[in-house]
Amino acid sequence: RAYDAQSRTIAEFEFLGNDGNQAVFNETYYEYADPVNPFSPTKMVAPNGAITEWQYTSRGNVKKIVDAQGNETLMTY
Repeated sequence: RAYDAQSRTIAEFEFLGNDGNQAVFNETYYEYADPVNPFSPTKMVAPNGAITEWQYTSRGNVKKIVDAQGNETLMTY
């Protein structure tokens, strides 16, 4: 894993093997763009390039999830 200065996970690496010359990994990346909830991820880019995005309430609860196919899930509390 890789972390930023605030100790948030910004990347995860899954070892797949070796191609003979170098190690091969799946890589997943995370972004944190919500200033009200700075430790909650707002975007994940999967190894295949698929993007999942999250939005949060002011209390830090997940408000909306948009999956890689563009499907939206709305949460109520």
